[in-house]
Amino acid sequence: MPPSPGIRVVRSSIHGYGIFATVDFREGDTLMQIDGIVGPAEPQFDDRYSVWLDGDVFMHITDQTRWLNHCCDPNVWIDGGLERGGWANLVALRDIRAGEELTSDYAYDLEYAEPCHCGSPSCSGWIVDEEARPQLLAAHG
Repeated sequence: MPPSPGIRVVRSSIHGYGIFATVDFREGDTLMQIDGIVGPAEPQFDDRYSVWLDGDVFMHITDQTRWLNHCCDPNVWIDGGLERGGWANLVALRDIRAGEELTSDYAYDLEYAEPCHCGSPSCSGWIVDEEARPQLLAAHG
């Protein structure tokens, strides 16, 4: 898959590699269509590079958005659905300046929560769904 205009993959201070804006984006802009393979979660399914679409249907990402890092104060979200065989788009939550790393809130279920090191001033310390944060923080302090 060729790179999408307006983004590039480089080393990230959050984790490993990340995707960065090379141009400015406005809130609500679709930065790119995410390319991937749509299918159900199998017993050996690795969802690390996947987007949940609905039920047990995921899109395994095959383009550069697989390096989208988590942040507790994200600047993009993933819009998607099952229509047309499954689709997903990367959408700006706010204005994004060229040079910013693009990040999303992974919002893991409570049982999959893991420590967060995003560096955001609003970092909760955990990669977990916002509704589950109080329960997790009460258990782990």
